Amino acid sequence: MKIIRWLTDLGFFKWAVRAAGLLVVLTFILMQWLKYDTHHDQKITVPDLSGMALEPAIEALTELDLRYAVVDSTKYNPNLPPYSVIEQFPVAGASVKEKRKIYLNMNAAGYSEVAVPLVVQVTLRNATSRLTAAGFKVGQIEYIDALGTDMVYEVRYQGRTLKSGQKIPQMSSLTLVVGNGNKPLEE
Repeated sequence: MKIIRWLTDLGFFKWAVRAAGLLVVLTFILMQWLKYDTHHDQKITVPDLSGMALEPAIEALTELDLRYAVVDSTKYNPNLPPYSVIEQFPVAGASVKEKRKIYLNMNAAGYSEVAVPLVVQVTLRNATSRLTAAGFKVGQIEYIDALGTDMVYEVRYQGRTLKSGQKIPQMSSLTLVVGNGNKPLEE
C-alpha cells in the first residue's frame, strides 16, 4: 500500500520526469560526441594502387591521411612489374575514415620454386594432374618404345632430366617422356 501511495505521489512524478529529461539530454550529448569522435560523416575514397611501386603507393596513401601495411606475398603476376602492388584491402573505390590501415600485397620478383612431384612410373593422365596441381605446365610429350602404354619414364625441363623433389620455377613447361606400348628392340 505504501508503494502505491509513493508511486502516485506528485513528488515521485516530478522526480521521474527530471530523471527522464536528464537521461534524454545525456543520451543526446553522448551521441553528438560519438559522431565527432568517430568522424561519422567523413569518407575517404581508397585510391587504386594496383601496379604501383611501393614508394608512390605510400605517398598516395599518406596524402589522404591513410596508413598502410605491406603483407608479404608469394603471388606472382607476370603482367605487373616486380615489387608492385598486386592486391589491396579495402579495395579501390571503397569509402573509409582517416587513419584507416590499407593492406598491400606486393608482386613477387618471379615465380617461386616448387618441388617436382613424383610422376615417373605413373600414367600420363595421373602425371599431368599431379604436375598441374603443383603449378607446372605440361608442354611436349615425347613417346619412346617402352612396354608401358602412356607410362611416364622421364620428366625434362630445358633439356635436362629432373628427379622427384628437385625445385624449379612454378609455371615452368615440362616435357614428359612416355611409353608408346611397343616392346623395345633387344640390343
